Amino acid sequence: MLLVSVRAFSQNGYNVVWYTANEGLPSSLTHRVFQDSRDFLWIGSQAGLSRFDGKKFTNYSAPEGLYGSYISGLAEDKSGNLWVATQQGVFKFNGRKFIQEVAFDAMAITNIACVNDTVWIGTKTGLYLYANHKLTYCDTRVGLPTTKISSFLSLRDGSLLVGTGNGIARYRGSGYFDMFWTPKDMNGYIMDMAEDDAGRIWFCTLMGDGILYSYKDSIYRPAYDSLQSFPRSILVDKNKVYFTHDKHLTVFEDGVYKTSLEGFMDDENSRLGMLETVLDKEGAFWTVTTFGLASFKASNIETFFIPKGSPYSETSYDKTVDGLFRLPGDTCIYLSNGNGMYRFCSDSIVRIFTDKPRQGGDISMFDKANDGTLFFGATLNFGFDKLNNLISYRNGKYYVWPQFERALSSAHVGDQLWIGITNKVAAYKNGHLITYELNIDSLNHRMLSLLPYEGGLLVGTQLGLFYFKNGVFARIQMATPNAPAVIADIKDCGDGTLLLATKGFGLMHVRLKDNNLQHIKTLSTKNGLNSNFIHRVIIQGSTVWCTALNGVYRINNFFTTPMVEYLNKDDGLLSNNWDAGPMVFDEKGYLYIGGSKGLMKFHTSIDLGANKSQKTYITTVRVNNADFQWSLPDSLIPFLGVPSRYRFKPDQNSLTFSFTSVNLHRASRTRYEYALVGYSDKKIITSTNYVTFNNLPPGEYVLKVRSTANQIFTNEPYATFSFEISIPFWNTWWFRTIMVAIAVAAIYFIYRSRLNRQMKKQQKELEVHRQITETKILAFQARMNPHFIFNSLNSIQYFITNNDKLATLNYLSKFARLLRQILDNTAGSRITLEKEIEMLRSYIEMEELRFEHKFEYELLIDENISVSEIKIPGMVIQPFVENAILHGLLHKTETGLLRIHFKTNGRQVICTVEDNGVGRSHSRALNEKKITQHKSHGTAIAINRLQLHNDKDRGLNNNVIFEDMVQNGSALGTKVIIYIPIL
Repeated sequence: MLLVSVRAFSQNGYNVVWYTANEGLPSSLTHRVFQDSRDFLWIGSQAGLSRFDGKKFTNYSAPEGLYGSYISGLAEDKSGNLWVATQQGVFKFNGRKFIQEVAFDAMAITNIACVNDTVWIGTKTGLYLYANHKLTYCDTRVGLPTTKISSFLSLRDGSLLVGTGNGIARYRGSGYFDMFWTPKDMNGYIMDMAEDDAGRIWFCTLMGDGILYSYKDSIYRPAYDSLQSFPRSILVDKNKVYFTHDKHLTVFEDGVYKTSLEGFMDDENSRLGMLETVLDKEGAFWTVTTFGLASFKASNIETFFIPKGSPYSETSYDKTVDGLFRLPGDTCIYLSNGNGMYRFCSDSIVRIFTDKPRQGGDISMFDKANDGTLFFGATLNFGFDKLNNLISYRNGKYYVWPQFERALSSAHVGDQLWIGITNKVAAYKNGHLITYELNIDSLNHRMLSLLPYEGGLLVGTQLGLFYFKNGVFARIQMATPNAPAVIADIKDCGDGTLLLATKGFGLMHVRLKDNNLQHIKTLSTKNGLNSNFIHRVIIQGSTVWCTALNGVYRINNFFTTPMVEYLNKDDGLLSNNWDAGPMVFDEKGYLYIGGSKGLMKFHTSIDLGANKSQKTYITTVRVNNADFQWSLPDSLIPFLGVPSRYRFKPDQNSLTFSFTSVNLHRASRTRYEYALVGYSDKKIITSTNYVTFNNLPPGEYVLKVRSTANQIFTNEPYATFSFEISIPFWNTWWFRTIMVAIAVAAIYFIYRSRLNRQMKKQQKELEVHRQITETKILAFQARMNPHFIFNSLNSIQYFITNNDKLATLNYLSKFARLLRQILDNTAGSRITLEKEIEMLRSYIEMEELRFEHKFEYELLIDENISVSEIKIPGMVIQPFVENAILHGLLHKTETGLLRIHFKTNGRQVICTVEDNGVGRSHSRALNEKKITQHKSHGTAIAINRLQLHNDKDRGLNNNVIFEDMVQNGSALGTKVIIYIPIL
């Protein structure tokens, strides 16, 4: 709710605003006032404590934890906490709660001060120091002149002055006080003290003495001889010092008396007047009284009221100013109020033309023709009868022009005076008035404004803009939607462009070309104005002034980069409501504006405070439409209750933020700009001091808020609040990771289960296949064994036939040993390489004996082969050795050589069987000559056995390679390379 204040105007140039219980104070009986570092104003009243930001009062008392309703002292510590003294003790306020730090039993506290980490408490019975939760009492034993403590002043040199009932004591940190000033008489009760920018110290006593102390040369002197009216406070503003009294101010400048300002306290019921006063950071005074809080600020706007004298006026002043006019060659300002005409010169208003006919008519046009004739456009209303007349005056005589409706505007073109009437324009020259009618079938075609333009007239009407020349009206096309623009005023910018004041479309800057308007720019509510209804416009160089429905605007740098400044009641205007908004400008740079409450005058260089950068604060956060308690320690929560950063739970995602700005004098102008970074980059401008975001998704956000009382935002600082909406645990990375891990584990478990079942199935199949393979291998071995035994028996038969008993026995012995080795090694599908070699050796020796040492042999084994550990299929080498002997070496006439070499590639044993026999071709030819051809199956069986151990997945290929060794076309023997798998 916007605060509505009661306003009064004094004749000393100060604008006074009153705030009472009607405006939100808990009590109109106020007695303490203080402005903190955040620019808030704090008011102590009979009913508690109030905080004021320019818009509303926030009140605190017992329900908020502040006990003792009478506020006797206010101070702020370096941490920003507010210290409040009541009749029940001293409370510390951190912006959210009151903590009673010191409890007094109905002790009268006179004042408090915060210096560094110590709170100084002045009472009628002594001085107390409160630090680190410890209370220390001081009285005359430590140098105080009396126990009546009244005021404090912290000096720039670090010392503290303590005002007492009998002079001023100084404290420099030693635990003792020395006297700074001792009164010469009984008038020694110190009311207030202050230090100015030059280092001068000012103080005043209860009986009215104003005393200046020059600290550098220790000279005391009375500041002024006539301060015998109970001074209350001393205020410092740069080189100025103000003494406040019960109903006036005494002003000093550079240590010298300047003037006295009176008239602030006109209420005769104010017995005590100004009890305490502070000077805010904008140079305005705030004073507490027994009947409310008053603010008075210097105003550069002068107000004037028309003196009583009209027969239609029932008040002492006829305040309404309907028209303002300037005549060619005249320095005075002329005004009308519906009751007559007045001349304003030298700040004096004098009624003129008292004998004019129909005095009760509103004067909407007043101008002077070249021959000296004055014209009045008048309207007189009597019930339903309207007498609209054009009246002229010359040589003491009036003439009422018949058949003319209300005249609203005028313009000079050469020696002619043109007058805009309801449906016509009229040209006056040398006593003759010629009219030209705008033939449009409409009642809304009043000629509101005229401007000479290229030998004709630009005419602004309620139906748009027209160009009149040589008796002909031509409509000028305008790009306005839905309806023609009402042109209230037209001004020539001097560069071929025009300014149009419209009622509904704002202020238009245009260029006229070929009977069409080319828009250059438009100022409206979209880009700086608070109203689109413009009454009058004045161009002053690069600055444009205009009046609108709700106030006055100054637009600096209009033609380049417009900077809009707003002037209204906050600056001293009599009203914000403007019906006609008459405005004129004189040659001295003063602007005159008329309204329903009087005439206002100010210089166009007036300071509108457009550079004021106000502070903005985020005050509260509501979560899910409920008050929210921060789960943070007090040390992390600032004074106004919103931490710099916070993390909300996933379901705490509907947030309402309230914010405020501190502008004690232009609060009604305040607008806010906010953006929620992380949600949208769009900046929203609003006059509402709260915003709600519903169902925010998880993420990090920054709320940025700033405010201004100017028309546009420039470099105002942002208040920020960083927060995070937590991700629900089911959306967090760790939860998703766990879920993925569980899903992967489940899939893996299912996969492993199926794989295990498949592997078991495959193992069973492999086991069956292995058993079948081993059966085949054993079957092959079974086929090999009889073959070998048959050959051996043939040898034995050979030895017996030759009646060689010794050879027979020796051969039988070797045969028996070999047979045992075969029987042992063929029990399984694999044997060690060592046993395979032993069996081969036995076999070769037996064959060597059988064939009467027709060949020799060599067994070569690489050093890196561990023959006892490597296992291979059994009886796969013997058939190839047998072939080398029987088919290669036996056909050789000389002694042959059999060489067997073992090596490995890590996965296979590579056995090379090499002989220097007749070669495979010659052996094949000899075998073909035999009558009975024997087909050997041993090598084929061995190759099949090896291939049973092939493994495509491992790339294991067990093979046998036969090579014929040839030199110069002659066979040198055969080499067989056998790749045997290591099992």
